[in-house]
Amino acid sequence: MSDAIINQASIDAENMETQAHGQSVFWGGFKPLILWFVIEFALGFALGFAFGFVGADFQAVGPWNVTAIMTIVSGAGGVAAVSLWIGFDMGRHHPGRAHMIGWRPARDGIANTLFRVFLAFVVLRAAQAAYFAVFTEYTGAPAPSNVPATDGLWLPHAVWIYALLLVIAPVVEEAVFRGYLQNSLKSRLSPVLSMTITAALFASIHFDIANWVPLFFLGLALGAVRERTGALWPSMALHVVNNTVALVIIP
Repeated sequence: MSDAIINQASIDAENMETQAHGQSVFWGGFKPLILWFVIEFALGFALGFAFGFVGADFQAVGPWNVTAIMTIVSGAGGVAAVSLWIGFDMGRHHPGRAHMIGWRPARDGIANTLFRVFLAFVVLRAAQAAYFAVFTEYTGAPAPSNVPATDGLWLPHAVWIYALLLVIAPVVEEAVFRGYLQNSLKSRLSPVLSMTITAALFASIHFDIANWVPLFFLGLALGAVRERTGALWPSMALHVVNNTVALVIIP
């Protein structure tokens, strides 16, 4: 039996497994995203109110940089809440849930999977570069930057922010978007439409209008890798590599 037939059989089995869970899978896939949004927004609002109430200096630098503290605490709080929820959910439904959202080996083996991740990254960067070229040509404005403003930050703050942006958040985002959300949409919609809707929500949740299209392209690439490989770790790897290149190597 050829590898193509084996891979297609694996894809068909996964789709049947997803569709068999029906409505509970569809709505359940939105829970971690909603939880993350609510916790992060609530923490940010509460911290802003508390710092304002005590008369904190929002222009302060060093260890008491209010903006950095709010960013780290709200971001880490959202990630922690979602991680705990995912751990509880997978523990309650193990092993079915873990397998369904992609905590399993990739279909094609490590070498072929890493090649697919590399190919997706190259196509993604080319698409983003083309968009920025058109954007600059027709607007006359420089391409928008997505590099966090860490210049002058206290070193521990900068380390935490980059750790969140480069490793922690991408891994958890993949579990939320490509693990739960995209998979839940597949219980009602086609894989392509599921990837597209998930990518649109992924871009929108970053609240960065200037970079919405590049983030949408990133979401499509991540969704395609998740769909093609059948596992979650390849999209996590692509996400981490993309953020590292975009934020550190080629800002």
